Amino acid sequence: LLLCHRMSLQGQECGDLILISAKSSIYSTKPIFPFIYHLLAMLKPKRFDYLDIVRVSAILLVVFIHSIDHMAELHGFDTRHYAFFMHGVLRAIGRIGVPLFFMVSGALLLIRSITPIEFYLKRLPRLIFSILIISLLYEYICVRLLHFPANGNISLKILSGDPGYAYQLWFLYTTIGIYLAAPFIQKFLDSSSDQLILTYITISFSVGSLARSVAPFMSGMVIPSVMMDFFNPYITYFIMGYFFHNRVEAIDRPVLLLCGLLLSVFLPGAVLEFVNLPGENLIQKSDSILWHDKPTVYISAACAFLLIKAYGQNRIIHSTVMLLVQRVAAASFTIYLFHIMVIYFFKSSFLATQLGFIASSVLLMMLCLSLCLLLHQAIRYIPYARKVLS
Repeated sequence: LLLCHRMSLQGQECGDLILISAKSSIYSTKPIFPFIYHLLAMLKPKRFDYLDIVRVSAILLVVFIHSIDHMAELHGFDTRHYAFFMHGVLRAIGRIGVPLFFMVSGALLLIRSITPIEFYLKRLPRLIFSILIISLLYEYICVRLLHFPANGNISLKILSGDPGYAYQLWFLYTTIGIYLAAPFIQKFLDSSSDQLILTYITISFSVGSLARSVAPFMSGMVIPSVMMDFFNPYITYFIMGYFFHNRVEAIDRPVLLLCGLLLSVFLPGAVLEFVNLPGENLIQKSDSILWHDKPTVYISAACAFLLIKAYGQNRIIHSTVMLLVQRVAAASFTIYLFHIMVIYFFKSSFLATQLGFIASSVLLMMLCLSLCLLLHQAIRYIPYARKVLS
């Protein structure tokens, strides 16, 4: 899974998409007392790969947008028009998370030749088992413990692409489709020039993304229908990650990237505040301009990825900080799978309504991250669960 590949990168083994740092010590041999060795190793700064930061940023942003969405719904943001701008900006920030995951995956998966059968057998079973197990687990807990209405024949729903209360699993369904196409995308990229790849990205952005974004503002007008499946936005993010990581060597004028990021984040908030967009509630209205196939999300994700690369590539940092980042990155798949369950339990507690929107959102994020990190550590000691869920 893009959250948790296990592959070799630049001569090193990369587990769970964590770029494991070199195990060199300040001594040529280990000291007699292991704890002294580990203490001295922690005190030594180490080189940090920026993809670690991208991956951690992605999972934090995913938890962030789900937290604010649920708390906004609970605190009645639909009746507070003054808050549309703030919530639009916050959602624009959170929307960057999923594209970053696809971009990290493309950066690491598409750099080498892929044998289709071997690739499928290695990665697809884990995705399928995760969808089945997590969907059924959510259904059981939500219906039995939280008294949510039952989803009927949940097995048929899962087969049809509806994971029930584990709605975040849409991401895994999409990932299966991208993985099926990955060996052929890799062949295309391997034989393509930089100009050809940029042409593909430009067509996907201009014909696909812009056309979809103009539609909500053109009531009564018809936009020509064009077969855009080949320019799927998630495949485009997949290719963008490969291109930015492997074809872009130096990043000039990062200030322009920062300006592009800020503009693409604040503009949707202004549109949401002053334009009557289609949709029954705030989330539906904002999704008309803030889904992953919209131009502002394309731009903000690309700028965020390149900014992190510009400022984080090969940076020397304290190894304690690196260890913390790697711990969160290693648990990113577990966090993604289970953070919605934490949100459901939190919404049913008295704290969710007693606290304000900002306080409840911050507390919810902290609970999601801390509890899922603990769960990840527990799952590591369960042999079969460790292979599928962590």
